[in-house]
Amino acid sequence: MRDEDLRRVVDIATGDSAPFAGLATNHLRVGDRADIVLVDAENAMDALVRTPLREVVIGRGRLLVG
Repeated sequence: MRDEDLRRVVDIATGDSAPFAGLATNHLRVGDRADIVLVDAENAMDALVRTPLREVVIGRGRLLVG
């Protein structure tokens, strides 16, 4: 895989996936639902390549993992 391929995968995973689900593009605004996954990685590309364990997962304001 080339770096630009990895960057595109990260973009899709972090917000550019709406068209794949038949949804309109959405950008986060105050009050929007924002789930979060925290991993111990140097950067997004490192997280994608190494797939480290999820340290914390928060969904709908609730701690799911961590």
